This record gives sequence, structure tokens and C-alpha cells, in this order.
Amino acid sequence: MLEAFPVEDRIQALITHFDDLNRAHEAVLKAKAQVAHLEPLVARADTYAERCREAEALRACREALRPWFASLKAGLLDRRLDHLHKDLAHLEHRIEQLHRQQREQRARRDELKQAIAENGGDRLERIKVELEQKREIRDQRRHRPRPWPGKCRLWVIGSAAGNRPARPARPGGT
Repeated sequence: MLEAFPVEDRIQALITHFDDLNRAHEAVLKAKAQVAHLEPLVARADTYAERCREAEALRACREALRPWFASLKAGLLDRRLDHLHKDLAHLEHRIEQLHRQQREQRARRDELKQAIAENGGDRLERIKVELEQKREIRDQRRHRPRPWPGKCRLWVIGSAAGNRPARPARPGGT
């Protein structure tokens, strides 16, 4: 006859195998839950890494701005320096022209003075000096007190009364 098949061992092996499969399934579900919980963290870590790269790139750009602006400023300063050199050359030329014109005008002035002196200019100078002296004398006399305005008033009053003197009195009694 047939031997009895060892069913008990097989059932025990199936139960053990089922338990193993059940634990493996639970481990897979647990791993899936852990992965689901870690996905937002991984996404945040990726975002953080991207932002770090962007920040580093922006820092590098910021650091590159200083030399870039310095090169622009150097170019502008070179242009300004060129313009200033041109202005300086133009002004030096203008100064030279004005000095030349001044020398010419001084020579012309000296020629005119010489011509005036040769044609009676000394006499004109003497007349100017004499005129100035006469003006000073006139100004002194205007500021000097006058004794005769009172006498003139008497003459006017006397003539109104009919007692008119033959002639008005002069200062100094003559």
C-alpha cells in the first residue's frame, strides 16, 4: 500500500512559509509607507540642493560684477581722460593765442603812446594835470565858508525897501 504522505510536515512547512510570506508582505507595505513618507523629504532636499546651486551661481555672478564694473569704469575714465587732454590742448592753444594778441595790443598801445607824444601828447598830459589842479581848487572853494551870502541878503532886502546900495558888497571889503 501506499505510504502515508507526511501531511503534517507539509502543513507545518506551508504555515511557516505563509508566515514568512505574510512578514515579507508586511515588510513591503512598511517599506512602501516609509518611501511615501520620505518622498516629500527627498523632494525638499532636491529643491534645497537646486536653491543652493542657484545661490552659488548668483554669488559667483555678484563677485564677477565688481571686476566687470571696474572695467567699465576704467573705460569711461580713459575716455574722460582723452577728452580732458583734448580740452587741455585746446585751452593751451587758446592761451597762446591770447598771449600773442596781448603782446600785439601792448605793442600797438606803445606805438600809439609814442605817436601821441610826438604829436603834442605831452601838452595834452600837461593840460590834464592842470585841469585836475583847477578842479581841486574849485572843490576847495565850494566847501569853504562864504562871508557874503548874508550881505547878498541885505542887498536884496535893501533893494526891496528902496534903499538900494550902488553895488553889492564884495567879500574882502572892496
